[in-house]
This record gives sequence, C-alpha cells and structure tokens, in this order.
Amino acid sequence: MADQAQGLRKLAERMGKVSSTSLFPGNRVLAITSGKGGVGKTNLAVNLALVLKEYGKQVLVFDADLGLGNVDVILGIIPTFNLTHVVRGERELQDIIISEYGINLIAGGSGVEELLELPEWQLRNFLSRLQQLEGVGDYILFDTGAGINRHVLGFVLAATDIIVVTTPEPTAITDAYALLKIIASKNREAVVRLVVNRVVNAQEAAQVARKLRLVAREFLALELYDLGYIIEDPSIAKAVKAQKPFLYAYPRSPASGCLRQVAKNLLAAEGVVASGDHVTNFFQRMLSLFRK
Repeated sequence: MADQAQGLRKLAERMGKVSSTSLFPGNRVLAITSGKGGVGKTNLAVNLALVLKEYGKQVLVFDADLGLGNVDVILGIIPTFNLTHVVRGERELQDIIISEYGINLIAGGSGVEELLELPEWQLRNFLSRLQQLEGVGDYILFDTGAGINRHVLGFVLAATDIIVVTTPEPTAITDAYALLKIIASKNREAVVRLVVNRVVNAQEAAQVARKLRLVAREFLALELYDLGYIIEDPSIAKAVKAQKPFLYAYPRSPASGCLRQVAKNLLAAEGVVASGDHVTNFFQRMLSLFRK
C-alpha cells in the first residue's frame, strides 16, 4: 500500500502545479466498484446506465478498468478510439465518445494507467481535455477496476458517491469490507451505497446487506446505504454471450426487475449526497489523495 501511495503522491505533487480546474459541474459522478473481480460490477454499470436513461437521464459510462474493461463487450461494440488516444494527444474526448442504446461510453484502454507516467505538459493537456465532459449528461458512471490497487483507489477515493458491488460469497463479502475500510479511512466525505448481486432471494440479499452495514457502522463508523439487489438469473449469462445488455435482451426477466428497483432507489436518494460540490475537481482529488 505504501508503494501505491507513493506512486500517486508523486503524480499528485505534479498535478498540484498543473491545474485547479473545476471538472464536471452539473454532473453527478458515481464510482461503481468492488473488492474483487467477477461480481458483476461492469454488467451492473452498463445496465444501470440504461435504466437511468429510461427514466429520462443522460448518462455517460466511463470505462476506468484500464486495459481490462469490457463495457464495450457487453454492449457488443468495438471502439475505434479510447482514452489512450486522448492521453497521447491524438484525439479529443468528444472524438472517442460512443453512443449506443441511448447512452454514451468512453472506453478506457490503458489510458488511465498511462496518466501515471505522463510529463507535466501532457498532464496539463489532458486536464484541459477533461473539461469537454462538462454538461455531457446528468450522470457519469465510472466503472472502476476490481480490487484494491492504486488505479482503482484513485477513482474510488476521489468520488463522493460510491456504489460497492458484492455477492453473497464469503470471499466477496470479505473483500468488500476491506474496500469499505479504506474508503472509511481516506474518504470520509463519501456517501457509500451497496448492491448485492447474484442472490437467491430477497432474504439472502437482506442478510448480506445487514451484515455489511452493521460491521461498517460498528467498526468503521461508516453509514452504508442499501441500494438493492440483483437476483441470480440465467438470462444475464445468455445476454453476455449474445453481447447485449440483459435489460434489453430480457426486459421482463427477474434481474431486469431488480435493476429497475435499484435505479429507483438511486433516484429517490438523490438528496442523500455528500455536502458541497462533489463533482468539483474530481480528477484533482483523485491525483492528490496521498499528498498528506
């Protein structure tokens, strides 16, 4: 963890000299993350964006899972350009935004990781390009990588609106708690929400949510908001194989019904956000987390 912090600290010191630009005013930024891989985080991000679109929201999904992202796979598209081209100054952000199913997508590629190696003039150039996301939509959903490393933590700890995804598996719950522990120690401003995926029924979801909420409150002094659950549904695997969002491939499936309820809960909780302008200087916060 010390090595990870040192890497971001060095970049933060440089970023502090580069810009104090206010990014994403008017957008609600959510980091969707998980303590371990394979819990359905990306599937949730894509399909949640589609539900929010159904409710009249303009949504941008930012694939921040480095070179491992598969948002484009779930949507059945092959991006010509990704964030790497912006980082290298080869394209503008608006050039790499893809519209599919009524939502917008930015494919990450290895662009996020390359930020850690940029010289100062390229960092300045990149920050100026990020301003192009201003007013791009009502929601910007960052689909982060899974686990606890500096690339994931950069997005998770910078956000003040976080959705943690887990499953009922003991390893997933343990890893989710480990992530919550870091959030609680380094990002006290965050409003953290929980989605339990791949549950057998509502009772199992409630049991997992209750357990995590209790330990988060007792041992971390962190209030964890229960956003809902997604039931185990074979239609999800079928949709992934067909490279279509399950919400559209199987709109009346149990999983789609659960997801619509998650979206309703999120929209109903729009007033439950961190104090202050939580979208101001999002990337500035991400790159200055370990300055202290």
